[in-house]
Amino acid sequence: MIGHIDEARQTTLLQVLAAVTGHADLRTQQSEDTTVEQDAVMQFYVSIFSISTGPIIAANIDITGIPAVMLSRSRAGGAFNPAGITQPTFAKGLGEVSCAYRFLLAEWQTGDIYRLVLSGIKATVGTDVVFVDDMVWSNLVVEATAFALEADLISQGVTDFNATAKASIKAQDDSSLDTIVPATPTAGALTDILSKAAPGNTFDKATDSLEAIADTMALDATVAKATGIGTVFSIVKTVLQSNIVAAGIDLTLASSGGTLELIGAYIQNGAVAFGSGTSTAVAEMYSNNVSGSASFFTMTIVGGLLGKANCIVSDKNATSWTGVVLETGKKISIKATTENFTSAGNADIYLIFRRLAAGATIAAA
Repeated sequence: MIGHIDEARQTTLLQVLAAVTGHADLRTQQSEDTTVEQDAVMQFYVSIFSISTGPIIAANIDITGIPAVMLSRSRAGGAFNPAGITQPTFAKGLGEVSCAYRFLLAEWQTGDIYRLVLSGIKATVGTDVVFVDDMVWSNLVVEATAFALEADLISQGVTDFNATAKASIKAQDDSSLDTIVPATPTAGALTDILSKAAPGNTFDKATDSLEAIADTMALDATVAKATGIGTVFSIVKTVLQSNIVAAGIDLTLASSGGTLELIGAYIQNGAVAFGSGTSTAVAEMYSNNVSGSASFFTMTIVGGLLGKANCIVSDKNATSWTGVVLETGKKISIKATTENFTSAGNADIYLIFRRLAAGATIAAA
């Protein structure tokens, strides 16, 4: 005989049954259980919602029953065991329970299998307290790309790796970097830079290695710095004043290697002033260029600027100065006009040149 169940008892029984067997209005959905790389972060989550009202609010989700140990590891086909691995910590939010878990390199190896069993979650739907079904995730831990792994760990401030990680990284690096250069490189590949013409490589470490290229560039830079176009140098010729006569004397030998621009000339006198018979002599510098004006510098004895310990600067206090572009194979000389110099002192004559051709040069006579 079936007795009558009053309404209060029926409500209580339905609540118990809902708590035990679930609730017709409650729906859950878990995230996908995929393979995961070593030291990668994986997001585990469970969506909890009502088909009538939508996501369950956080206040109506109870996660206090989640066990402290829920993640285990199987290595080399062995039984799942939670020993030695960091356990995840789940949090709740609107319509979900979730955790972002990092598979630490020190705890997980390539080939390990993880299994995460999430249980103990309850949700209040209306007036009913419902146990959420247990969720299980399980899949394989795979090897991280070496370069990505190194960059990721360095970004976290990790400065050293354990022996397993070092061996794994070295193996991948060696495989990538120690590959023999093929006879026919792939267009655009790193090995293609070793070849100047298809189809084969012409790499010669004596000339084509980075060290050889650096040596060549350093040598070229040194040469360019010393004798390149635009470089400036000077020569000096000491002359006896009385040798500056109408016939002239050479200050330089013939130039070589290209054209030179004379950008400055200095007559730096010693302890004896320049002198001539009537003190009207003029010092004149000139070239034997084929083109242009021969004379480019004059300085008269009048006025005492050629006195003892004086310095005549071409573009400052010379009587006249135009400068000259000296043709290759030509020279510069000095002579006296009006009358010869007769004084017995010495004078240093400095000539400042700029190269208009790499390697152009000239020497004092």
